[in-house]
Amino acid sequence: MKPVRALTSSCLTTALCSLLLGLPLHAPALEPHPHLAAEVFALVDQHFLDRSAFDRSRWAHRTQRPMAEPEARSEATALVRSLGDRYSRILPPSELARLLRKYDTSGGLNLLPSDERHSLVVGAAPASGSALARAGVSLGDVLLQLDGRDARRMTLDEAEWRAAQPDLLTARLLPHRGGAPYDVRLERVATPPRVEASRFASTGYVRLREFTASTGRLTRDALRRLDAEGAEAVVLDLRGNGGGAFSEAMRVAGLFLGEGAVVRTEGVDGTEEVHRSLEPQAWARPVEVWVDWRTASSSEVVVGALQDGCRATAVGIGRTYGKGVAQRVYGLSDGSALVQTILREQTPAGRQILGGLAPDEQRVFASSLVGRSALAVDVRHASFKPPQCPRAASAQEAPPWRTQRGPKFASSFTPVIFAAWLGAGGIAAWLSSRSVPTQ
Repeated sequence: MKPVRALTSSCLTTALCSLLLGLPLHAPALEPHPHLAAEVFALVDQHFLDRSAFDRSRWAHRTQRPMAEPEARSEATALVRSLGDRYSRILPPSELARLLRKYDTSGGLNLLPSDERHSLVVGAAPASGSALARAGVSLGDVLLQLDGRDARRMTLDEAEWRAAQPDLLTARLLPHRGGAPYDVRLERVATPPRVEASRFASTGYVRLREFTASTGRLTRDALRRLDAEGAEAVVLDLRGNGGGAFSEAMRVAGLFLGEGAVVRTEGVDGTEEVHRSLEPQAWARPVEVWVDWRTASSSEVVVGALQDGCRATAVGIGRTYGKGVAQRVYGLSDGSALVQTILREQTPAGRQILGGLAPDEQRVFASSLVGRSALAVDVRHASFKPPQCPRAASAQEAPPWRTQRGPKFASSFTPVIFAAWLGAGGIAAWLSSRSVPTQ
């Protein structure tokens, strides 16, 4: 899920919403929710970013009446489609399990912030048959501790960062249906390596194809290895990176920035929040970041943070994809989930990501034309120019986010590049580049 920032869940009933107002050690029993359509209506009504696209009165009438399960599922699907948002959708349990296995960074708990309680809760039911499911973890359980550390006032960013640390073992949860707190051992998400690292003379090269639950850790390992090998500068290649786990993008940005602001977000009610990395800096030497029109979502967050933090010059042709909005995953009571757009994103300096980020230097990459065989040429031409600082927010407002229809080149060089790409055997090069890289 490229653009996915955090994993979240719904207030399934008025009873759960009441529970989230305080911090009792025992919770009242939860009444079953009327049906799926009413659940989805409540979530869209509370969190969906574009209020103008949601016909509240129409869907309140359609979803609040009693209905059988098949009809409720059909109405829920119709409601989400009516929003006209290509990022919002309902995931069946099997797709949700695959998504969480790849992108969940909270040790299998799929955490979300509760608006009312200022605490964190399990945002989606663990996959059937998993160790957490066997331990009794369920949707809505409240996080009390992470390895003995009080988590009841912990932000989602901090909890996900702590859960990603290699020495974290256990969490204490409070059942949302009542009962005594219980401890569970956190799971580690096993994902294929998606970090490619190599060295060309004194220049290191790190390519991230997406942000999975292991990207931050693998990137830190790659930077340490390059440092030990004597690399004096690093190219961070984000071409073709469509995004992924928001928290891992925060970690990667922190590896170059240290602890500091990575991205600003604005929610449906206009509430703004600055998200800061807690990751210690792992690379303080020069950085150049490579981008293209497929650099999207979480990878754009990294680019904007490195630019605004005066840590890197962005190089490429045309603007990045320009997604500029983030989604959360809300677990539903039947084991499925609602993915919906809830946040608008800006760089730390207040530049809009919608419409794309412009590179600091226009450069055509030989490896984009003929494939990996030309990578050494591109790395050799990395200039590592001092980044532009300070940066100011763009005076031009971003276009309405729902009008963004897909990736595009934002450059007058497009016809020339495309013709050269075809002439140089670009299709064959592209096909050969689809193989999974080795670390």
